[in-house]
Amino acid sequence: HVPGPASVAAGCVGGSEMVSAGLIVSMWLSKLVCDWLPHLCPHSSAQTVQGQALVLVRCSLMITLLAMFAATLFPFGLPASFLFSFGGLGGLAFGLAAKDFIANLIGGVIIAVTSPFSEGDKIVLLASGGKFRGSDSPKISEYSVEKIGWYSTLLMPRDKKPTIVPNGFFLGNATINHSRATHRFVRAAFEIRYEDVGQATQIKEGINDFLAQHPHVDVKAGSKSLITNLGTAKLEMEVRAFIPMADGGDAYYDLRQDVCLEVCRLLEKYAPKSAGTTPL
Repeated sequence: HVPGPASVAAGCVGGSEMVSAGLIVSMWLSKLVCDWLPHLCPHSSAQTVQGQALVLVRCSLMITLLAMFAATLFPFGLPASFLFSFGGLGGLAFGLAAKDFIANLIGGVIIAVTSPFSEGDKIVLLASGGKFRGSDSPKISEYSVEKIGWYSTLLMPRDKKPTIVPNGFFLGNATINHSRATHRFVRAAFEIRYEDVGQATQIKEGINDFLAQHPHVDVKAGSKSLITNLGTAKLEMEVRAFIPMADGGDAYYDLRQDVCLEVCRLLEKYAPKSAGTTPL
């Protein structure tokens, strides 16, 4: 049976109405989720809410578009089973021809579900073999996540050159998320002469007392002073201090300064002839 012009015209009108209704519903659901999710989860962090919103919006959009496409078949007189038969054969052909495209879409869905990072986070990409742009340069490899899309993610490096990364990249490479770190790490290495090795214990205990009394140091996180190695000419020592991220950047730099000054003070007191302090 070949449909006549009137049937085709009616099908086009009905199909257009279905498409318009589907788009309106999709936009309405996206706005509804973004507006109401913070109220439904008041105790969740902003990053968690943002990740949940991304998942719900994308899932609702996919379901709405699938239902819209299925409903569009009816005005043309096509059964709903046509959608599934086409999806089986067409999906196989499309998957073989566009596996990279599908991998990037799947990567976008996995990013939305697992939320390894959110928009606004500071991340570092660790591409295998250093194949990614700036992966071997600390000045470039730190990125700010600007936008997480279906197919790709927009990153902004320090040199302010927008970098678009396919979402499939994140499926097989490590990513460090600085924004979700709980502490910052301060390390200072120094040496004392073997002639002053008898004072090493006093120096170590003095630094540990200093760290325990410092208001910004988290001793439970592993902050301590220790002897690390027997060098060829001097005894190597080290200070490791952890500061909570909540204390802010100024407290971090103040702690670095305080650690260096305290080490110098103790060296001057117990081993004045020792030299070779290396703050890192």
